[in-house]
Amino acid sequence: GPGESEKALEMWKHRQQEIRANYEKVMSGELDPPGLHELFGGDRQKAVAALRLAWEKGIPLTYHVAVGKLNPATGKPFASAEEAFAALQADVQAAFAKAGITDGTVQQIGSGTTGWRGNPGTPKKPKEIAPWNPEKDTDFAVFSKQAQYQLLEQSKQRGQAPAVNVPRDGKFTIFKSAAGEGGFYDTPVGRALHEVATKWNEIIYDTTDPKFEGFDFKLNVPTTPFGKAVKVATPELTSLGTQPIAHGATTSAEIVGGKGTNKFLSVPVEPPKELLKQLPPGAKGRVEYHVTLISPPEMALLSDAAKASIANGVIVGGAPRLKGDIEQVRFASRAPIDWPEANAFRQSLELQPKAEVEAALREKPSLAKSVDVSAAVPSLKDGDLHVTLTGGVNEAIEQQRGPRADGQEKDRRTPAGEQRVDDGGNAAAKEPRSDHSGDAAGTRARVEKIASEVGDNFKSHPLRQKYEAEVAALGTEANKLISEAQGDRGKLRKGARDMWQKRREISTRYKEVTPELLREYIYWKNEHRTGHDKLGPTWEYLEKKKGYAEIIRSSATPNPDIAAFLGGFREWLLADGGRFIK
Repeated sequence: GPGESEKALEMWKHRQQEIRANYEKVMSGELDPPGLHELFGGDRQKAVAALRLAWEKGIPLTYHVAVGKLNPATGKPFASAEEAFAALQADVQAAFAKAGITDGTVQQIGSGTTGWRGNPGTPKKPKEIAPWNPEKDTDFAVFSKQAQYQLLEQSKQRGQAPAVNVPRDGKFTIFKSAAGEGGFYDTPVGRALHEVATKWNEIIYDTTDPKFEGFDFKLNVPTTPFGKAVKVATPELTSLGTQPIAHGATTSAEIVGGKGTNKFLSVPVEPPKELLKQLPPGAKGRVEYHVTLISPPEMALLSDAAKASIANGVIVGGAPRLKGDIEQVRFASRAPIDWPEANAFRQSLELQPKAEVEAALREKPSLAKSVDVSAAVPSLKDGDLHVTLTGGVNEAIEQQRGPRADGQEKDRRTPAGEQRVDDGGNAAAKEPRSDHSGDAAGTRARVEKIASEVGDNFKSHPLRQKYEAEVAALGTEANKLISEAQGDRGKLRKGARDMWQKRREISTRYKEVTPELLREYIYWKNEHRTGHDKLGPTWEYLEKKKGYAEIIRSSATPNPDIAAFLGGFREWLLADGGRFIK
């Protein structure tokens, strides 16, 4: 009824507070730790150590049950809970690999991860907090678009929609797992995970009953993992190769990039090591490698319905396979890809050939404001898919080759439909192009004068040295925060937030006295990095990407390669000279 969602949320928050309070009571000796008598034979020291391991290292209490029991993989007993948990993680990753799942995240939830029941129930059916014991079920939340695709394909064959459960107030919906009834356990990945569950039920619960629901993997309808839960498996990058792909394989593609038409549909891939051996010695590559399915110009031309259909990512049949060597195109290094299912997917969205897309953009300037459509890519045939390698590679190659014989500057524009990636591996928008015609030679001369005045030896500039010294001085406080927290997640989070804020305050003060044009370039560069505002990485981005201790340490660590970060200032100023140089 009305207000039940709010009540359920308040119940959940209160339960988390109860669990935290219980943990602190155990640490202070006011409360017995979970499993004290049922598993640890009354040995309080061992039980407390196990609970602390769960909170500080993410090793659930569940796997202490396995200690001393046979590890089927080695034929020897498990020596520790850490060893047992690592074995479970390996089994889950192997199950994903067997079923062709590369986008899957698995999180263990429940009392085994914190020591007490985390689910408070509903306003109508509340559940009491209860401590973990060795007989408690072990539940896992599975998040995977590829797994959902398998379930939907199976449902089509059965002529029925996938069955779902709604465990809490209509939210956090999960698909039914029931084997033999068209549930998750009837899909390829579900069967593989059910085999894992059966194996671990024997280890933890001493039962071989296939219907026993001790270890239970549940496929969630939402595909975004929980913010705080024990990670068992995480997505893997798609691997490129030349061998035929497995029957029924799929690939997950996501919308990435900046704002507006600068977004594109892409598949991140593992660095193709054999291909990268073709690069010249000393060439510096960037961190990110991807196959672009729909480029930014093409995104701008899609219908609203088509955009909506891919807004949350999409599953495409098959997988990309290399079919040729590296081709160097201006500042991008690429290799052609064979992926017929991807081309069929593109056709289903009524995409035009690349040449026609560029022509359409020229006819509609409003669509091309953030897209450099004049830098055509003639070496790859229209419709060919390719893996993007590095922009930095070609810059290194050109430096090795030296200046052109005619003395003319080489075209430094980024190919249409591509994104530059900064030295941190972050997707960056194309460098701005001026709409002002003006005197090109005069503009260049003024740019060179300004750039010379700013200089390029940023590391040794007195202002930079003072900034780095002030940042490094935070190191003592950083070490103290980490030491005093003693692994307490709440204390580490507060310390990380405080250190991040102090670093931003220092950064802001020094940016205010940085030469104006260089400051504008820093702002521009930061704003076009993933998860950054003009001052640097946001708290929300760091909290998702790094551990709290790592945030604390990095807040006290100056950028060791500031020259690389600021190295594009001259080119940026030339590209946008009409705006800044009067």
